[in-house]
Amino acid sequence: MSLRFSDELPRSSETLVVGAGVVGVWVALLSLRGIDCEFGALDAAGDQVTLLDAWGCAHPRATSADETRILHLAHGADPLLTNWAWRARERWLAVERETSVSLFSRTGVIWWTRSQDGWEDRSVPLMLAEGLNVEVVPSSTLVETWPAFASADVGRALLDLDGGVLRARTACRTVAGAFERDGGCLGLAAVMPGRARGDRLIDVVDRRGDRYQASQFVFACGPWLPKVFPEVVGNFIRVTKQDVVILGLAERSAGSVYGQLPPWIDRGQLFYGIPADPRGFKLGANRLGPEWDPSNGERVVDPDSIRLARRYVRTMFPILADQPVVETRVCQYETTPDENFVIDQHPYLRNVWLVGGGSGRGFKHAPSIAEYLVARMGGLTDHTTEMARRFSLTRDPDGPDSGKERLGDRISVNWGPF
Repeated sequence: MSLRFSDELPRSSETLVVGAGVVGVWVALLSLRGIDCEFGALDAAGDQVTLLDAWGCAHPRATSADETRILHLAHGADPLLTNWAWRARERWLAVERETSVSLFSRTGVIWWTRSQDGWEDRSVPLMLAEGLNVEVVPSSTLVETWPAFASADVGRALLDLDGGVLRARTACRTVAGAFERDGGCLGLAAVMPGRARGDRLIDVVDRRGDRYQASQFVFACGPWLPKVFPEVVGNFIRVTKQDVVILGLAERSAGSVYGQLPPWIDRGQLFYGIPADPRGFKLGANRLGPEWDPSNGERVVDPDSIRLARRYVRTMFPILADQPVVETRVCQYETTPDENFVIDQHPYLRNVWLVGGGSGRGFKHAPSIAEYLVARMGGLTDHTTEMARRFSLTRDPDGPDSGKERLGDRISVNWGPF
C-alpha cells in the first residue's frame, strides 16, 4: 500500500502521535474518527491529528515490520486480555472489510502443553464466556488432523479456533492509509519533546529545529520510548533482541501441507511458529534475548538461534530437519517486568501520554490498547480504575495487578538484572 508522507506538516494539531507503528497508527485513526465503546462515546470529527515517525510506517527497524503475527484469544485466567484480544480482532476485521485488503486468516492457533499447570483449564471458561470457539484435545488428535506435527511427547493441546494470523506489515500500513484517507496527516520527522510550560508540553522538535505544537501528545515509540523519556521510563521497559528463522519448504510441500498448518505456541519449549508465513516456515524463540539498541543494532541473527531452531524442528517437524534456512530476521521485544503494557499519562506533563511495553504481544492488541488510551485522553475513564493501575508507569510489578501468572507464556522465566 502506498502512503503519502506529507511535505507540509501542520505546525499545530489537536493530537500529535509520535511513532507510526501498530499502536501509533491505531491511536491516530481512533483519535481522528472518535470512538463508541464500553467506556463511552467520543466524537472527534474535525480535529487535526498528526502522526510522525522517524523512518516511516512499518519500517525495517520497527517492531511492527514483520510479515506475520499470531492473533490468539487464549490468555490463561486473564479476562481483560481475553476480551481485548476479541475486541481487537473485530476491529482488524472491520478494517479488512472497509479496505478490501486481506489482513487476517482464521487458521486457529494451537497451544502445545507439556505440563499440568492448569493454564488451559483457566483459559477455557473465559473464552467460552466470550462466545469463543475453543477445545482442549489430546495431542494425538491434532497429529491425526495435521500429520506434519510429530508431538508424541506432548500430552494435550488447546485449540483456539477463532485465532489466526495477521499480515503484520500490511495491516499496519493499511490502518495508516485509512488514517490518511480520513484527513489525518502522516509525516516523516524524528522528534523529541520540546518546550514545556508548567504541567503542559508545548511542542516537539525535530533535528532541524522545526517545532510542532499540539493540545495532546501521544508517544507510541515502541523500543525507543525508554530513550525518549529516560527519567520517566528508564529501565521499566527492557528492549531485547529477538531472532526469527525462516526455513524453506520442499517443492512438493510448498503451498500444500505446511501452508495449511495453523500457527502454534509451545509453552514448554518456548517456541512459536507460523507455517503459513509467505516466506516459508517461520520459527521464533519466545524467550528474552540480549539487550538491544533498535536504532544501531545490526539485524543479524545469532548462529545459536539457528541451532536451537533446528533442534526444535527435529523434535516437532522431523520432515523439515534438513531444509535450508532461506531467511532470518531480527525484531525486538519491549518488555516490562510484569509483562503488562504501559498506557499512562506522563507523571509531570498532563497533556502527554505514553504507551509501550508490547512484551511480544502488543501487535494483536493494538486496536484495544488504542481504544482504551483514546478513552483516557477524552476523560471517559481515569487513573483510579483497576485497569489504569495495571498499566501504570508507577505500578508495583510484583503487586496484585501483575500479569505474570495470567498471561501464561512465560516470557519472564529468563527475566534478569539490567
